[in-house]
Amino acid sequence: MKKYLALILVLVLTVSFLYFAVSCKEEMPVEEETTEEMPAEKEPVEDMPAEKEPVEDMPAEEVTVEGMDLAFITVGYTSEYQIAQGEWFKRFAEEEGANKVTVIDGKFDPVAQIAPFDDFVAAGIDGIVIQAMDATTIVPSVNAAREAGIYVLFVGGPSDPASPVPAGGVFNDEALVRESARNAQKWLEETRPGEKAKLVLFDMPSLLLCHEWRLGAFVDELQTNLGEDNVEIVFWDYVEHTIEPARAKMDDIIQSGVDFNIHMACGGTGSVGGAMSLEAAGLLTATEGVPNDVWVMTIDATPAELEYLIDPSIAVVNTIALTPKRNAVVFLNEFKKLLSGEVDPDDGDYVAIAPGIMFYKSDPCEFIAETMVDEYAVVPGYSAVECP
Repeated sequence: MKKYLALILVLVLTVSFLYFAVSCKEEMPVEEETTEEMPAEKEPVEDMPAEKEPVEDMPAEEVTVEGMDLAFITVGYTSEYQIAQGEWFKRFAEEEGANKVTVIDGKFDPVAQIAPFDDFVAAGIDGIVIQAMDATTIVPSVNAAREAGIYVLFVGGPSDPASPVPAGGVFNDEALVRESARNAQKWLEETRPGEKAKLVLFDMPSLLLCHEWRLGAFVDELQTNLGEDNVEIVFWDYVEHTIEPARAKMDDIIQSGVDFNIHMACGGTGSVGGAMSLEAAGLLTATEGVPNDVWVMTIDATPAELEYLIDPSIAVVNTIALTPKRNAVVFLNEFKKLLSGEVDPDDGDYVAIAPGIMFYKSDPCEFIAETMVDEYAVVPGYSAVECP
């Protein structure tokens, strides 16, 4: 009996042990295998070079015009802007040590520009800056200068493609011209709804600056916004940009009886001549600054233009002011880039923009006057607009 009890006890203990062992195995957490992949072996990192200095760093010795003989050939002295830009260039170059700077009256005549240009080349001058009246006729002279090792810089407008000379300072005021066109459109839509824009434009077609960037841009902006069928070109042709010829041309247009409502010229004297004719015919009036008959904008901001601009009874609405003092700084810097080699003389596409500003009829007269006195301080007898 005791033997059977002993066997039963051994059996119970054995079963209990086995049950305990299995239970413990099930309750013990199984250590999970990591799901993160081992990173791929990194490629060796090359040593990074030290940060480079900007390529625009100034050269060890700054380029100057010290000791050089230079010439600045303007379009013509009937424009006070032309006088001012040449004289500011002369002053700034001489302050930098230039030996001699000669400023030439181009007389708005390509021939009058070519003759002194060729004389300077024959004399072996160091450099010539020119605002060419006709960029095509000047090409042979420019080529001769370059062959002689003379630096030549076009300003005012790009050179003729046949002679790839960089246009160092360009009066590309196209953005301001387009803004004026939108102002003209607004006036037309508000005061003459449904009427076409009928344009009289005084051009100098040989100048890309005039034909494309000023008058062309003005027309394009109106045609884009109003549609080509709603923009009529009454007159768009060459007009000599001195006061009397421009006034005579506008007299002829008025007397012909054609209808027009917008007038623009490429430059100041052409603008003033046209405006004087409109005024004499009673077509330049405005009511509280709003044109009654013809909307007019001008370019250059000569004193006569500014007198019209500040008068609320005159229909001159916008004036784009060239800034001869600021522009002369651009011209001198661009010429020095030729000297240093920063500008390639064979890069006919090179352009640096010369600044300009827009004056509005709403601008304070004192602001206009102070700005222009500073810009034209080198012009003998210059007097800015007199504020009421």
